[in-house]
Amino acid sequence: MISEVISEALETNLQVLSFNVEPKVLKSKNYNNKETRIQGVDKNLQEPLTSLKVPQKNHHDFDKVLKSLQDLFQDWPLNGPIVSKTLKNHQDFDKRLERLQDFLLTEENIQVFEETRPSPDSEQNEPLDQRIPRGSNFTQRHPLENTELKNSFQVTLLSVTARVARHGYTVREYTVITDDGYVLGLQRITSESVSQQDKEELRKLPVLLMHGLLMSAASWLDEDPRTGLAYLLAQAGHDVWLGNARGSYYSRRHVTLDPDSDSAYWQFCADEIGKYDLPASIDKVLNETGAVELNYIGFSQGGGTFFMMCSELPHYCKKANIMIALAPSGRHLSTKSPLFRKLSEFFENNEKALFDVGIYEVLPRNGLVQQLFNFFCRRSEFALQLCELFKGYFDGYHPGSITKDSLLNMVANFPSGTSVHNMARYGQIVRSKTIHKFDYGSQKNTQLYGSSKPPVYNLSAVTVPVFVIYGRNDGIVDIRDIKWLIPNLPNVIEAFEVEDPLWAHMDVAYSHYVPKLLYPKVNEYLMFNK
Repeated sequence: MISEVISEALETNLQVLSFNVEPKVLKSKNYNNKETRIQGVDKNLQEPLTSLKVPQKNHHDFDKVLKSLQDLFQDWPLNGPIVSKTLKNHQDFDKRLERLQDFLLTEENIQVFEETRPSPDSEQNEPLDQRIPRGSNFTQRHPLENTELKNSFQVTLLSVTARVARHGYTVREYTVITDDGYVLGLQRITSESVSQQDKEELRKLPVLLMHGLLMSAASWLDEDPRTGLAYLLAQAGHDVWLGNARGSYYSRRHVTLDPDSDSAYWQFCADEIGKYDLPASIDKVLNETGAVELNYIGFSQGGGTFFMMCSELPHYCKKANIMIALAPSGRHLSTKSPLFRKLSEFFENNEKALFDVGIYEVLPRNGLVQQLFNFFCRRSEFALQLCELFKGYFDGYHPGSITKDSLLNMVANFPSGTSVHNMARYGQIVRSKTIHKFDYGSQKNTQLYGSSKPPVYNLSAVTVPVFVIYGRNDGIVDIRDIKWLIPNLPNVIEAFEVEDPLWAHMDVAYSHYVPKLLYPKVNEYLMFNK
């Protein structure tokens, strides 16, 4: 029953996303210099609801959703990142949940939800064929691709290939097999409007883009091709390649392991992404294009794993002409995001317990958490504002930067999954003054590394020319950590702060200011020849 799905999704989200955060008021100016005030999230979710400035008398949903959410949350013991395991036994839980369901489960909403959920018989739910021949190419498909698109929700659920093709770009998918057997997806995008002669005159090297934590290649593809960075680069004549880290939606495969049943598949973190995924993806791009080097663009984790690769495999660093680091994940000691910090620390503290009960994967695409956000954020304009407010709890708040369509695109493709082990690593990094390998404890560290402490990555090995782009309002990669990172890299050509004091982490992927504030610098750097 659809009500059971919503009930399970609500309970799952409330157990994971209930925090005790003191209310606060942030004063800032948005990009158009309009004064903005936003009330922070408090433990009962009452202040943020009443601070959205939605006229109650003019919004038929306001009173109902406010009452439902307040009833549901008003006296729960939100004293940590996880609500009590006896949540279902809490006083009046069933009655409160039923009232919230009544608000959400209109006949219209149920129809939309059922139309856009993956069918039980769809390819997406079939067992993956693990015996993939090396060097083969494949196309990742979604059950909606070959049917009539009924609404914008379905469009955002299309695969990267289908979405890019809709906008008239040439797109092809490849498989990449890493040395440790992970099967990665790799998408290539070019524009037919750019002549071969123009490409040759510009001597443009292939460009490999690597996404951030809990993302996939879809993060580079805003629903509006005029704002997505991958589209803009392809339109400028670049040969664009989109990488996908292991465990994410387009790279959830292995030559021998089944991610749905083999815990060994999920024994990876950013260390392995840098050591295996990036080198294999780079080799694939160079082999397919015949180029001797490429330009690399890494966002967040995609930037940090490049530094790790250079430290472990310096000869791969030489295969890059330049590296553009967009809000690169390095040290996270100063991370401001309460949600990122609490979640990562929770997974670090509970990794073994989660593995013992068979939980290895974190926030996959089309999981219950994402289904709930997809469903709720499309419910009404008011619900959409709630989702934007929640995004501000995860990242810096930047009103007006991410449009309605882009926000809906974001919740349809983010989160896109990773391992519990990878999230546990970030729980270590938020307390560390360096960038180091995973800390398994002194005994296992000695076995793996030959020392009781995990090795620190050698940033001096990043000899490729590096361009760093960052934002002052980034909630994940704080400007203080960027200022620590820059002098530790030996060949930073330029460090550029985006000319918007509210530029936040997710703006890199989803802001409609990307064409004005980010793309010109990126395209300028891509002309650099070492």
